[in-house]
Amino acid sequence: MMKKSINRIINLLNKSVHLYVRTFFLLLFLFISFFSYAQLVDTIKYSLKQEPQLMVKIDVKNFFINNQLTQFKELKMGFNFNNLIRVGTGYSWLKSKRNPLLNQDSSELVINSVMLFAEYIFYAQNNWSAEIPVEFGVGRIAHVKNNIPLRKGLYVYYEPALIIEFSGFKYISLGLGTGFRFTSKNNDLFTEKLSKPVYIFRIKFRLKQIYKDINSNF
Repeated sequence: MMKKSINRIINLLNKSVHLYVRTFFLLLFLFISFFSYAQLVDTIKYSLKQEPQLMVKIDVKNFFINNQLTQFKELKMGFNFNNLIRVGTGYSWLKSKRNPLLNQDSSELVINSVMLFAEYIFYAQNNWSAEIPVEFGVGRIAHVKNNIPLRKGLYVYYEPALIIEFSGFKYISLGLGTGFRFTSKNNDLFTEKLSKPVYIFRIKFRLKQIYKDINSNF
């Protein structure tokens, strides 16, 4: 009875996120339609000409596979242009001790990928910011047992999202968001659908402030 109730809650949550994602992209389309396209392009061009700042951050992305919570962890490095545009690359990995696809305790679901990302910050005020990040990644998906791949294949994904970030701390910024991961894989090997809504938690390190304080102590 308890398990059925939990499954109903998860299914309802997934449906709500699907509706949220559709609404978000509709509002984004309307925003771009009413916003001056020429002004937006000029602002981006100006920002890309400014001196970039190095950034490092960690994203933890949660989603459900067969009603089981699963996590991607992502380590990213890139450049911040004028606090408006961020671009970079990173590495993403997932290793589930219990395979949610095969529903077996003795096997693991393993996904590793490299990605490119770009982020546009459309709001920034009083330590709060809102951004639209987009990721594109390529890697490998495998079912593994005793460190031996049972099945493996290509894994490709595209992921737009919306993230709210708070930068009121001295050395880190924290963010929360949601998005949708569209995936492509070898369906002959992996018949399960892995295109899912994602729930994002972020830690971003403020390297410039860290470096400044370290130098001031020497």
